Amino acid sequence: PPPPLTMTVEGVAFVNRGLGLCDVHMISGNREPALVLLPRVPKRRPSTPWWRSCFCCSRADSALGGTDRAGLEMQSFETDGSVADATPGAVWLLLAESVIKTELLVADQAAVRADGAAINPSAWPHVLRVHAARPKATSQKGATLPMLRLVHFDLRFQDRANAEKFFQQLSPLMEALAAARPSKLIFFLNPVSGSGLSFRRFDAVRPAFELAGIDIERRVTERAGHLTDWIRDQDKESLAQYDAVVVVGGDGMFNEAATGLLSRTDKATIPVGIIPTGSTDAVVVSTAGVNDPMTAALRIVLGGMVNIDCCSVTAPSGEIRFACNFMGYGFFGDVMATSENVCCSGSARYDWAGFKTFCRGRNYTGTVKYVPAYPEGQEPPRTLCEEGGACCAERRAQRAKQQPIEAKVIEGPFKIINAATMSLRCKQSPLGMVPHAHVGDGTFDLITVERVGRLSWLRFLLRLAGSDDQFALPYASVRGATEVEFTAGAGRHSSWNIDGEIVRETSVKIKVLPQALRVYGPSREYSLQVDVV
Repeated sequence: PPPPLTMTVEGVAFVNRGLGLCDVHMISGNREPALVLLPRVPKRRPSTPWWRSCFCCSRADSALGGTDRAGLEMQSFETDGSVADATPGAVWLLLAESVIKTELLVADQAAVRADGAAINPSAWPHVLRVHAARPKATSQKGATLPMLRLVHFDLRFQDRANAEKFFQQLSPLMEALAAARPSKLIFFLNPVSGSGLSFRRFDAVRPAFELAGIDIERRVTERAGHLTDWIRDQDKESLAQYDAVVVVGGDGMFNEAATGLLSRTDKATIPVGIIPTGSTDAVVVSTAGVNDPMTAALRIVLGGMVNIDCCSVTAPSGEIRFACNFMGYGFFGDVMATSENVCCSGSARYDWAGFKTFCRGRNYTGTVKYVPAYPEGQEPPRTLCEEGGACCAERRAQRAKQQPIEAKVIEGPFKIINAATMSLRCKQSPLGMVPHAHVGDGTFDLITVERVGRLSWLRFLLRLAGSDDQFALPYASVRGATEVEFTAGAGRHSSWNIDGEIVRETSVKIKVLPQALRVYGPSREYSLQVDVV
């Protein structure tokens, strides 16, 4: 049955420039709890452009669909102009799960209503201030980036009893949400990332954690591998006192945290968060859609998690390394090895190293033996990984019903042999090396490019950096796999690029570790679909 309106009170709600007089509702029941504001005065000043009159997304109407609206007419209202829409009949909706904190205050200053009239604080003295994460889609190079921003808005009441009643309705919900959110975090900062950028980024996002009442402990790494050693050497009780480890750095530092957790002998683990400061930030972009520091911080505050696949990389010597996003032999291994001798910083050294490697035009011989993820002809369609990982669960269920699959062999020479556990979207490749990769389906994608000349290889790289499908080229292929064993052939050898780290041993065995790590990300659709204006 449709949920009832559990409470209705009158107030004045303000989001930045203000909404005006509204009927305020708290909806619960068998649907997601939400705050709904139905404006009574949908006026706007004549000077206000049409695109500053905004209406919320269809999710708002579906939240009220089928309920008794008690004769309340749904109308439009003026906002701060973050979204343009011209379809009337929507409401202002904020799912309660995106609320971070609520406060009951006494108004100390006047506010401006939507029609431009001033609100006397003595007439509306009681304020329920709501701090929430505001989804805001931003376009960049034709792609929509799902960013979050921290917003504060006030619900003003004439009657103290109404304000307290509304606050009491929200309090149990906030307590339930707090139980699923982190309360104590330890941050590790990389002092050499971006010439001190990690310190500036940490200071910029710290207010969001403090507002949520999260206990913060900050440490600075002293050397390469420091974070790995710290996580691996902590006893189980010491590690359990933290709800998560948050790295303020790039993909390399994230790999250090993952390696420390995956190499623990007691298998104790905790989630990992990341505040991006790296050159590519492929992990956070592939899982959260954008490498925005505040968005990443609010994802951690809200407590949403995504389970991601990792890989173990075993060398003939028996040494085991762990990869969370990328393993590459050939061109991309040479780029990483060349960049170590380039006297540049940041992404510039990779650009120069890539140019030098391209000019060499090297190809490599070898044998690839791999176990396909799916029987031939039963591969799932190439679709983008959905938020929340529902599609990943369906793919894991499909693979659980399969019979064991025999390994296949591919002979070189090759330009590249890559393995990716996620799409690897980044600034250099907006769609990613494997746009259809899924972060938690229990497989990785094996990418091979045959021996080609410089012109054909340039065509592949241009497609990789653009929007065209690089796997439509006849010499490039991608296959789902669960295991890969590579044996280098005679002649010149390359190096392996394992999450940005160089591995000089050429013959390796790669095996997927399904759902090996929990990272903070958009585990629910509400954070992307509900437009809190």
